[in-house]
Amino acid sequence: MASLHNENNDPIFNSVIIITDRRILDQQLQATVSSFDHTLGSVVTIDEKKNSGALRDAINDGKRIIVTTLQKFPVIYNEVESAVGKHYAVIVDEAHSSQTGQSALKLKAALADVSDALAEYAELEEKAIEEVEANDILVQEMLSQGKHSNMSFFAFTATPKGKTLEIFGEPQPDGSFHPFHIYSMRQAIEEGFILD
Repeated sequence: MASLHNENNDPIFNSVIIITDRRILDQQLQATVSSFDHTLGSVVTIDEKKNSGALRDAINDGKRIIVTTLQKFPVIYNEVESAVGKHYAVIVDEAHSSQTGQSALKLKAALADVSDALAEYAELEEKAIEEVEANDILVQEMLSQGKHSNMSFFAFTATPKGKTLEIFGEPQPDGSFHPFHIYSMRQAIEEGFILD
């Protein structure tokens, strides 16, 4: 994802942010992703030795790949520089347990393109964009909720919950939700990626 470019050779994503909600999984992800770092410094790991300020700086500096825990976002969400014109790929591990709480909302608030939320709010309130203040409580709520055109989420879980499927699944005609893709344990065993 970090190497994807459009027809004008511009990067599709300014940063790819890999998150999980558990420290042990974060350590495993950091080790795995860092092993793929063929361009020195393209991967920034925000581990337990670094504070939330390191995450803020990595996002503000436009680091290509950032690996961190979700819990660091509530501390820095309002310190991230404007995301106007920036696009993020957010890879979520353990989506069933990490995308329904306050930390997930703060992640969205940190990375959301404020101009989109302001335009949407102005339209709802039938006001000119100039009349809307970015720190309005309802605008802040819009930043932390819903879909944002500047963020693409790629969520993985081995134990999907109903709420996870509602957030990331595809709606079905009967009102239920189905995973976008399934890589079953049977298939993984047959392909030799895991042992029975």
